[in-house]
Amino acid sequence: MRPRWPVHKSETSRFKNSSESATEQSHLHDTLLSRPADIRRVRAQEVSVPQLITRLTHDVVFKFVFGSKGSEEPLRALLNALLERRPGERIEQVEIMNPGLGGAHLDDKHIILDVRARDERRGAYNIEVQVASERHFEKRATYYLTKIHAEQLHDGESYGRLAPSVGLCLLDHVRFPTRKSLHSVYLLRERDHGDVLTDDLQIHFFELPKFKKHDVRELATPADHWLHMLRFAQEYIRGGMRLPEKLSTEEGVAMAFDKMQRAQSDEEVRAWMFSREKFTRDVATSLANAREDGLQQGRQQGSLEGRRETARRLLAEGFEVAVVARSTQLTAAEVEALRSR
Repeated sequence: MRPRWPVHKSETSRFKNSSESATEQSHLHDTLLSRPADIRRVRAQEVSVPQLITRLTHDVVFKFVFGSKGSEEPLRALLNALLERRPGERIEQVEIMNPGLGGAHLDDKHIILDVRARDERRGAYNIEVQVASERHFEKRATYYLTKIHAEQLHDGESYGRLAPSVGLCLLDHVRFPTRKSLHSVYLLRERDHGDVLTDDLQIHFFELPKFKKHDVRELATPADHWLHMLRFAQEYIRGGMRLPEKLSTEEGVAMAFDKMQRAQSDEEVRAWMFSREKFTRDVATSLANAREDGLQQGRQQGSLEGRRETARRLLAEGFEVAVVARSTQLTAAEVEALRSR
């Protein structure tokens, strides 16, 4: 069902010729595309980048809107809203620790598109979007959370300087189907009594498909406003609509929407999106082919040897050990042994 909101005429040209837009485009080249040769290569190969209206939860768009230069205000507002920070707890300043893509190539298979940030109290944040269900996603989320927590301290610093580290996982799929709530929070708790040992490690899962408030009139909280944008912002662009006042007056939303519009129409960002989609399809095809080859081999040599053969083929394709282990149900140590032979 399409969202039910007031329809307004679009101001499609309002950001195209502004000085702010020129600055933003410059930032885009500095952060997302520090290797323009990549774009020239795409053009030289006559790759057609279709005009798409992409969701805010597309990893490239999300990174541009919340994790590039000039994204501090919408990122701070997003964090305060989703974490339901009350007066006295709100984040006042935020520093993006990994702006842009760090000069990665368009065809880089292992670009990390999460957003890492730090607030004025040294608190650390890792925000990522996850479109499809991944078998060991909870383990990966825990790994990256503990990693940013450990990185807070420098040599010789006291443990007392540690601040909370928070992971936010924005899921474009349902991870916990038996729960009605879309926001799940995990802390370190005592098993039998349930008391919290410390809130220094927190993982927040937001299952976006569970957010059903299509009608703007249903939105009651800052979290509602941002969840609505994460789910439905692309519909405003597709329909040529301005944001309703109820959304545009929410802190950070208008700026995020403006950056999202620029991302949709920018040739370089769309080239990144095209490259990411192509890589995703290539990975799925390679995994499917490798599994089929391994199954055929396995029928002849037994299930274990078949999985080993699949692992060898995936390693030859250049996949990481963790990916191969998940795909073949071998242990990481077994995959490492196969790679070293």
